[in-house]
This record gives sequence, C-alpha cells and structure tokens, in this order.
Amino acid sequence: MAYYKKQIHLIKGNLQIFTIDGSKKQTWYCIIKIGNHTRIRKSTKQTLRREAERFAYNEYNKYRALAEGNLPLLDTSWKAMVTLYNDAKGFGKTTKHRLTMLNIYFGKVTNIKEIDQSMITGWEKWRKAFWTSKEGRKYIKDNNIIGGRHIAKDFQLSNTTLYMEAVVLRSVLKYAKERGIIGFIPAIKTLNKHRTFKADGTHRRAAFTNSQHASILRYLNHQYKVLCDKSKQKTTGYYHAKAQGVEYMLFAKQRNRRMHFWCLLLASSGIRPQTCRLLRFKDIKAYDDHVNNAVLAEVTISSKISKTNEPRTIYIIDSGATNSGSSLVLEHLKKWQEMARFNEPDDLIFSNTNEMGKRSKPAQMTLYFSRMIKTFGKAGSKAQNYTEFKPEDGKEYTSYSYRHRFITNAIKKGVTPYFISVYCGTGIQNLKRHYAHIIGADLRDHMFEKSVEAQERRAALMNRSVVELSKVV
Repeated sequence: MAYYKKQIHLIKGNLQIFTIDGSKKQTWYCIIKIGNHTRIRKSTKQTLRREAERFAYNEYNKYRALAEGNLPLLDTSWKAMVTLYNDAKGFGKTTKHRLTMLNIYFGKVTNIKEIDQSMITGWEKWRKAFWTSKEGRKYIKDNNIIGGRHIAKDFQLSNTTLYMEAVVLRSVLKYAKERGIIGFIPAIKTLNKHRTFKADGTHRRAAFTNSQHASILRYLNHQYKVLCDKSKQKTTGYYHAKAQGVEYMLFAKQRNRRMHFWCLLLASSGIRPQTCRLLRFKDIKAYDDHVNNAVLAEVTISSKISKTNEPRTIYIIDSGATNSGSSLVLEHLKKWQEMARFNEPDDLIFSNTNEMGKRSKPAQMTLYFSRMIKTFGKAGSKAQNYTEFKPEDGKEYTSYSYRHRFITNAIKKGVTPYFISVYCGTGIQNLKRHYAHIIGADLRDHMFEKSVEAQERRAALMNRSVVELSKVV
C-alpha cells in the first residue's frame, strides 16, 4: 500500500506537501530540502491544502535564510549547545565541574529556545534544595558520594556556588545568541543580586589591618606551642601514636604550620587564594637582588593555575628582606617543607596532611581559614580574646581579605594602578571599581598637600620680593 495518499511538489526537489494514507484527519505534512544534505520534515497542522501550502512556503523561506546566514537549521538541544560551546571555546576543569548540576536540570531541554526566565527561576529554586531533596539523595547514592557537607540535613547552598554556576549558564546562552540560535538572553536573578555595588560601600570586602594580621600569626604561634607541649604528655593518645610510629599531635601541628604559612604568603604576595592553594614547592625559589643587596622570594604562577590563564612571575618584598637582607617567606617555606608530609619539589605546598590525604589533592585552605576566623571572639573558644575580627559594618573576613589588604596598601603607598594590575593579575577597571574610594581619598590628600605647598611657595616668594624691594629703596 502506498505511503502517500496525496503528494504535491511545490518546488521541484526542494519542497513538497503530502498527506498520509490511512490518516483520519488527513493533516498535511511538508518536506523541506536545503542544500545537498539537510532534509526537514514537519507537520503543517493544516487540513486545507491552501493553508498547508502557505505554511510550507513560509518554512522553506525561513530555513533558506538560516542556511544563507550559516546558522543551524534544526532545533539545538542544551547538550548540543554545550558541545558547540566546548568545541569553539573550551571549558576549563572548574567550569566542567559547575556544568554537572546544570546538565542535570537542563539536560532534557531539546530546544534551547525553551529556556526562559521562568525556567531559570525554577532552576535556582531546584539548585538550592537539591542536596536535601530525594533527587539529591539518590544522586549521592548513585555516585558513591561518602560523607561530606552534602549529607547534612541543614546544608545550605552558598550564594557563591549558585552565582558561579549561573555565570556558566549565561556564558552558554550568550554563545547561543552570538550564533543566532536564540534571539535574547533571559534574565538571571542570581547574577543581578550578587555583589551589588552600593553607594555606601558596604559591598566591599573587608581588608585585614596590620594588627589583625599580627593577631592571627600570634594566635597560630600560641596554638603551635600548646600542641608542642601537649605532644610531650604521656597520655593514651601518646602511646597510641607511638605504637603506630607517629609523633603524637603531628597532624595537628602540621595543619597549624600549614595555616601559618598560608596567612604569611597571602599577606606578603597578594595572590588569589584559589591560585595560592595550587602552588607547588618548586614554584617559590630564592632570587638574588644584587641591586638592593637582598634575597627575594620569586613566585612563578603558571597559566594552568592562573585565573586569567596568563603566566606571570612576582617577587615578594617582605619585612625580612628589607630589614636583614633575607626573605621571611623563604625562611618559613623551608621550615614548612621540612615538616610537611608531602615535600617534594612537585608536591603541592598546601596539600592534605592526614594519613588519608592524597599527594595530588589540595587542602581546602579557604574553608579552614574561614572556620578559624569565625571562632575568634566566641565564648568558650580558644580564640575568645581575639575580638578585633567583629567588624561593625557586617563585612566578612575571608582569605581574600589578605589580597584586599595587599592592594589597598599598594595604592596608599603610591604604586600606579598599571603596576598593581600586572603584579596582581587583575584589570585596571576592576581596580577602579573596587578601590576607587581609596584612590579618591589619596588624590584628595595629595591635592591638598600640593595646594599647601603652592601657598607656602607663594608666601616665600612674596617675602623675598619684599626684601628685594626694600634693598632698592
């Protein structure tokens, strides 16, 4: 039996309409051929021939226009769009990780044009509740995720995580718009609400003061002394560690010294925390500064760990270098390397210290640091005397506060924005956005000083003129 009941060729070889034999409604279908390969079959949803022909001609003209503009002819799914983006620009390791949750939610989307603001809002709600939902529990079980923060019933997804995943979502949609696959990018509320820049400056990160940094080091040194004294006490733990061939309190002492060097390096270099935690021992070495007769710490940041994907080398001029000709950072690096469990040149400086740690896995230093700071000032804590970490403006202190401190001090010392931009691996526009208040204040003071100097020069010139005139008289 014939497949077609009726078949009409509108454009020979390129466009035809037909009805199917045995169909009750006798709906017209169309077949559109573009080029030598692309063949598109669609239902016109019409039972009248004239309406079906009109639909077919409109569709043919639409697809021909897309072909002439080198645009995709068929619907592009979310998965296909992600593949296109990856082939064109490539996803980094971190971005691929953030795509995991996006693929779970948007993976069923067959046409990326279906992604609108309401669907994105639904994703935001779904993502916040994922780990505590039945779907999230099943995902944990299916992927053999053992322990961790995701197991906690009261786990709350951080705004930063949601924001970074939203950035990836927008990047994919932006590329789809550039390719002409979608006409506009839907609004993503998460991106609009994250770090709004307020006129009163409350959005700015808190920066450590010199006294606060000194307090952190003093606290860590005190805790280290306590651990050393405790390691000599012959308790049950002491004998258990001795039986295992391990020094009692060794891992606790290693974690303490690791945190100590973490704070020292961040404060001296201004390196981003996410870059710092990926540094290896071979990346920091001594540099002889013959001009200034000092030994500096030379830090090599490769493109693999740089946020900007651009390699750079920085030189740390710390207090030790300026006072004694040696580098305080290098001295403490040597001490930490001698104590660290993994201390080969290719090993991570901030790797795991416990017996289950892997050589290639970096420690979650930013998390450990935030936990330490949050204990300061709390009743019953070992750090209850350190109350200076309770800012009145409600700003939160993190590892990034060290970078903020470094850049702030550089600006106040008169270092040009260009040099700061190159040294810290950031754009001048970012400096302007985050540190304009400092630059403005310094410029005001500078202009005031210059104005005072000009007045003094004019007064001195006036006095000299009076003296010279008196001589003439």
